[in-house]
Amino acid sequence: MRWNLLTCWRQRGAIIVFTAFLLPLLMACTGFAFDLGNLYIHHSRLQNAADAAALAGGAAYAQDQSKDSADDEARLYVDRNVIQSNKLGIEQLSDEKYQMQTVEGVTYYRVKLTEDVPIYFLKIFMPDTQFKAVSADAVVAIATGGGITDEMFKFAMCAAHNSSSTYNMNGNGNSEDCGIWFHTDDVTVDGDIMTNGKLMFDNSRNTVLTGDLWADKDLLSSGSSFSADYWTTIDGKSVYVTKTIEPSVWGKYNWGTDGKQETFTFVDENGTSFVKENISNLHQEGWQWKATATEESPDVHYRDEIDISVANNSSIREFIENIKDMSYADREKLNVYYDDSGNAYNFSSSTDTSHFPALCPQGSTVVPSSATSVDVWARWYKTIVVGGDIQVSFEKSPAPGNDDSAVIVSLNGNIHIPNNMNYKGILYAPNGTIKIDGTAKVSGSIVAQKIIITTGGQYIETSESSSSHSSTSYSVGSTVKLASPKNLTWD
Repeated sequence: MRWNLLTCWRQRGAIIVFTAFLLPLLMACTGFAFDLGNLYIHHSRLQNAADAAALAGGAAYAQDQSKDSADDEARLYVDRNVIQSNKLGIEQLSDEKYQMQTVEGVTYYRVKLTEDVPIYFLKIFMPDTQFKAVSADAVVAIATGGGITDEMFKFAMCAAHNSSSTYNMNGNGNSEDCGIWFHTDDVTVDGDIMTNGKLMFDNSRNTVLTGDLWADKDLLSSGSSFSADYWTTIDGKSVYVTKTIEPSVWGKYNWGTDGKQETFTFVDENGTSFVKENISNLHQEGWQWKATATEESPDVHYRDEIDISVANNSSIREFIENIKDMSYADREKLNVYYDDSGNAYNFSSSTDTSHFPALCPQGSTVVPSSATSVDVWARWYKTIVVGGDIQVSFEKSPAPGNDDSAVIVSLNGNIHIPNNMNYKGILYAPNGTIKIDGTAKVSGSIVAQKIIITTGGQYIETSESSSSHSSTSYSVGSTVKLASPKNLTWD
């Protein structure tokens, strides 16, 4: 028993010696862990800053194809959000690099940031080392000019609605059966139009279309022909004309100014109707002169119907999927708003009106929890993709510049634009109606199930149109994504 107590006492002394021996090592490990953790935190924050700056620079380059603009935007973001505000806990940067190169048709933009992080415990063992350099490298791939190139966006207006019922031609027409309804007059469409359904005009014969009209060939067999006989004078003779109005893209006919029934159509820039009446077979039957008349529309081209769904149009599908996959922070940096929940939205002017179209969500819009500290009125968006209805008001938006464009998409709802400010870009409602209520210019492409124009003086144009639609395409927007290319060498 006495031996055991002595042994125990001796072991306690050994433990004290062992602890004293290990204490410096434990302190070194603690210091090493502290400094490593601090370096890791700084690297993470610096990487977030580099990622955001690269996205900002890439977005700027996509706008005007200028590396100087990309560098300026990236530096501005670094200076404003990294150094001045010190939001990321970064005291100062010891080096910044902004580089760009194009490989195999893809442009890459790089931001490399370096920070000297102070070390604390380790300098006890390394007295000559006061700082440790930490670097963060971010590269984005910029795809420009190929954002949205599906055929439907080549047209100034493209409507997919095609009534499942047989069309009944009558004097008043039926707006429910039409694809595009010009619920006014004095409208000019500078470009081409595609419609799967009929066109409706409200007692108007002065709606101008400078391009060609493309229509679903099934309209030629919809409904039945209509007899519109009339009396006229030909070469001094009183002639009874037997006129037949065949089913076509035109959705309404009525009495014209010269006492005969005719379809309501577009006129070209010279005021000439798209419908030309051909009188033939002038002959005499007894005492009466008779002739036959038909209507022809040489500037109307009939083709297979167009599918405007997201699922069957690859570039708009990829465009939307890319936005959906972005983080909230990346969307904000690129001025993109996305919500596919089906909520209805009212977008109006932001307090920041220095950028077209300067739109921000109004009313009861839900702000993501990660943005609770953001001034929602100061946010502005140029790309908007939501699931429900959209009403857009541009009352304080600046006029779009040559390089400006916007994309507004309602996946399952309608789009209503009720005011008179110019719009440039795409309006897309693949399952709904787009209604334009103002007299301002819409430059780009309007694509929906149905399109309604309600205000006289409206001017709609597309930046690219072609009578053949074989080679032209309308592109808007650019894709800027973080990338990890393996085939790049940087200085």
